[in-house]
Amino acid sequence: MLGYAHRFIPALAAAGVVLVVVALGLRAERGTAPAAPPATAAAALAAFVAFQQSAVADPAELEGVQRLAADALEARPGDPEAIEVQARVAGSRHDFRTSLGLARASLRRAPERVGPQGLAADSLIELGRYREGFRLAEQRLRLRPDLGSYARASYAAELRGQVGLALDHMELAAESGEIGGFPRGWARLQLALLRLRTGDVAGARKEYGQLAAERPNDPELPIGRARIAAARGHLAEAARWYRRGVAALPDADHYVELAEVELARGRHHEARAALKRASAAFDRLAGVEDVGLERAAFDADWARPTPDDVARARSARARRPSIYGDAAFAWTLTRAGRCKEAAAPATRSLRLGTRDPLLLFRAGQAAACAGDREAARRRLRTALRISPRFSLRWAPVARRQLARLS
Repeated sequence: MLGYAHRFIPALAAAGVVLVVVALGLRAERGTAPAAPPATAAAALAAFVAFQQSAVADPAELEGVQRLAADALEARPGDPEAIEVQARVAGSRHDFRTSLGLARASLRRAPERVGPQGLAADSLIELGRYREGFRLAEQRLRLRPDLGSYARASYAAELRGQVGLALDHMELAAESGEIGGFPRGWARLQLALLRLRTGDVAGARKEYGQLAAERPNDPELPIGRARIAAARGHLAEAARWYRRGVAALPDADHYVELAEVELARGRHHEARAALKRASAAFDRLAGVEDVGLERAAFDADWARPTPDDVARARSARARRPSIYGDAAFAWTLTRAGRCKEAAAPATRSLRLGTRDPLLLFRAGQAAACAGDREAARRRLRTALRISPRFSLRWAPVARRQLARLS
């Protein structure tokens, strides 16, 4: 829901690892498992990849990966691969400062490894240290032009507003993966989402069609079909696909999208039910990763923020001071009516030139709230120019606000 959080790729560099080691007894029942194999970083990494590819995040599985990595380090103190797995776990939890420290520790022991370079780039970007993060992402791409490198380069280009380059890099990422494999399917999904964010519904539909051809049972497909139907204004069809999709992928953002569809259909009871499920999904996810920013934006979307909500959003932004951290904090302030305070973080959220219509809309609303009519008009017009239907809920609000400002 906020930038890279939903698209984070700490497992992709390791996606080629054979997962057969998981079958050696990592989930076997007590008393029936074979003798435990020696603790290795490879076993920890394979378990982490399995966790990343599971449909529903289970905190116990991530704790198991952490234990495997710790055991591997005990068996081989200073093992750079085991430290790298710990960095991946921290990144998966959205604890980017810890992940950055561990990635650098791994690099000190094995400077030639590209995996920790990618993890360090991810963390630096999520911490708002863009110059360093972009440099590392480019360095990793030069050293190893694989799926993970192209995906990171795509995201860096998207953040800078270079949408064409972002699409090119993500296409290369998809082509770098094995047909039918999870990493290639993930890259294809990112292409579809990027096209949707830029208003290219036909292109997004084509990407989902390619995903369906290569991975006909991918659980993301019903959600993708729902998004395409919603973007084309086919709301009843979108609701049907969303309900099918959340049965397999009960993610908070999927429930939010379903709620917006139901609200647009005038089905307020169904929208409230979907929002309750979204809130419950956030609560479940909080046991796995830091979703403070996503939760702050969600709460501000659907209710007037309280002073406690503002404090939580401020704290979440401090932990992840990226443009999306600024955006979530500014949106919370805007919706709380604290307009003058919202203006600065809203402006900072646009400092890279990112062409995300929802980001621009929220910054436009912050400017309107603060009385900066020119900035509000410019931001709202740009959001609607990029994608006239960027949100079932907020695009109509943007048009009404523009009319008032004119």
